[in-house]
Amino acid sequence: MAISSNLPPSTGSSSSAPSTSDTSEAAPASEAATSEAPAESSEAPAATPPAEAASLSGEHEAEPNSDTPNFDFAAKPDGETPKQASAEGTPTSEKSPAAEQPPADAKAAETPKEGDAKAAAETPGSRPPSEGTQQAQADAKAKEQDARDKARADLDKSLGDKSLRRGQNGEQVGALQKALNEKLGTNLKADGKFGKGTSDAVKQFQKQNGLPADGVLGPKTREKLLGAKGGADAAKPGADPSKPATAADPGDKLIFGDKLSPEEQQKVRDVAKRLGAKPNDLMAVMATETDGSLSPSKRAYGSKNGAVGLIQFTGTAIKDMNKRYAAAGEDLISKKGLAKMSFNDQMGHVENYLSHMLKTRGAGENVSRNDLYSAVFAPTGVGKSDEASLYRRGTSAYRANRSLDMDGNGRITRGELGSRVDDWYQRGLNGLQNT
Repeated sequence: MAISSNLPPSTGSSSSAPSTSDTSEAAPASEAATSEAPAESSEAPAATPPAEAASLSGEHEAEPNSDTPNFDFAAKPDGETPKQASAEGTPTSEKSPAAEQPPADAKAAETPKEGDAKAAAETPGSRPPSEGTQQAQADAKAKEQDARDKARADLDKSLGDKSLRRGQNGEQVGALQKALNEKLGTNLKADGKFGKGTSDAVKQFQKQNGLPADGVLGPKTREKLLGAKGGADAAKPGADPSKPATAADPGDKLIFGDKLSPEEQQKVRDVAKRLGAKPNDLMAVMATETDGSLSPSKRAYGSKNGAVGLIQFTGTAIKDMNKRYAAAGEDLISKKGLAKMSFNDQMGHVENYLSHMLKTRGAGENVSRNDLYSAVFAPTGVGKSDEASLYRRGTSAYRANRSLDMDGNGRITRGELGSRVDDWYQRGLNGLQNT
């Protein structure tokens, strides 16, 4: 099944314009768009919604929904309180005026007797020095941990709840610059302007932490910058030490689950399982494409002829799907028909499309969030690394999505495309944390 996506920019997003999908393996986007929307001028500003294109054929372009930043940071431990020295009483004895060396029985008296130690330990209000030292250390560590958690929460709040990238300005960027200076020892000017220097510093931090160096502060980079709650690098008590605690773990809850009935939530879980993906990754993709509404009747840009549904099915994608449906003797679909479907009925077509795209593009068994979104938006990115180029300057696809070129190097990578769905994933996590 073939479905493509075209998500309109969300309310309150940055000035980036919406786009349609376009890949190098399908017919030109202009051909896919002529039957459904006015053709886009190559000189049109980014704010003009591009024509709809097919995602199945690799022609789906869309502008990011929201580009407002968000990051995290963990304060460094202040260090442990030095151990307190314990004091022991020294037995006294009278010196013999005739001898300078103490008698043998006096030396024996210097060694505390077992009975005396036991009696001291049983004295009301007293305890062995070692126990007092341990308590003092525990109290000091708890105080330090409280300070780290407070610093983490303060920075988390100051970074906002959205991704940060080059070209943005504001207090959130200034907070990021201060955090990078603390983490990397850099000397960025905390002027709130996300320029090349800040982008390079983010890339440096990402490389040091084994992340794709795209220069964008998205959920994964934010998580590393913030550190795990309850300790910068510590795992949760009782957790597998090989799996560090994350800044936010939704557990069994679905992000944006409040928009769905229990039956619809179960449908999402079942489809994700068959696709080899995580339920919340699938939820993030559909939230990205529907501007957070999770509505099967959602239309791109509010147009009656625009792409429709949970993953924004385009006309070109529907034609491709219908070829397979006809060959299998199944009912054909249309935009109007998809818009009238229930959530669970349309999820069947979502699964059909994604299953076909992921399989033919070689996504493998464990499907990532970026693989899911690439299948919907730019199928050529399925199974590729986040550094893989999807669009290059000079093409209609690049012009329609140029706001995704975070570092301005003339190419849009899979990682930069993934920052869009990462934004929505983070919004979903924030929603769970606030409930």
